[in-house]
This record gives sequence, structure tokens and C-alpha cells, in this order.
Amino acid sequence: MCDGDKDAQEAVIDATGRLRRLKTEACEALAALAENGHGVCADIKDDDTLAAQLDGLLAARELEEFDSSTVDGAGPGRCEALLKSAQVWLSQTNSGHRLYILDLGDDAWYGLMVREAFATELDALGDALGLAK
Repeated sequence: MCDGDKDAQEAVIDATGRLRRLKTEACEALAALAENGHGVCADIKDDDTLAAQLDGLLAARELEEFDSSTVDGAGPGRCEALLKSAQVWLSQTNSGHRLYILDLGDDAWYGLMVREAFATELDALGDALGLAK
């Protein structure tokens, strides 16, 4: 899930330990991925944090054309709109990346960015773990 970024992978393992029950501890793993630049993780009402994380995630991949400031609203509605807008925007570019929006059934937003080359693998993992996309 770290797109071959060994440093991020090691940082996630250091932060979470070697999760033996990824299905039940997915939020911890996704939060660690977000902290290491491979996703977003924010409280359900915290649109400012989510926007900043999303902008940073895209900028790190030199995908700076998406402008989160153009997404109106506040709180959970804006969070959902930000993620969906970024997801649609990425699907219409030739960036080679895909944004997955994951629903863990808690009070946070999770998104994971992966290269298209790893999309099939992530789809299979998500299906095996029962992660809603």
C-alpha cells in the first residue's frame, strides 16, 4: 500500500506494529499511511485538516492542479465533497494514480492514494478484508 516506498512502509510498521488483525485494526494502519503521505485520515467534521492532507498528498506527487479551496461547504458535507471531487479529478487525468475512499464505519474519513499499477492488488485486499469503497 505504500507504492514501493520502503521508508513509509517501515514507518507504518513502526507506528502500528505488525498488525495481525488488519481487518479490525484498519483505522490504525490507514492513519499511519496518512501520516506518511500515502493517504488522508481526518475526523468526520474536520474539513480543514482533510483539505490540507489532500492538497499535500497531491502536491507530493506533483498533481497540483486540483484546488480544494473551490469545494464549498463545511464539516462532513465538505469532507465528502472534497474526497469525491479529488477522486473524480484523478480519474480524468493521466496521473497514474487512484484515490480510494474507504468507509470503516467510524467517525473519520479515510482515503488512500495508490498508483494504477497497484490498483488490482488493493482491490483484492480490500475485498478480502471487507473494506467498503
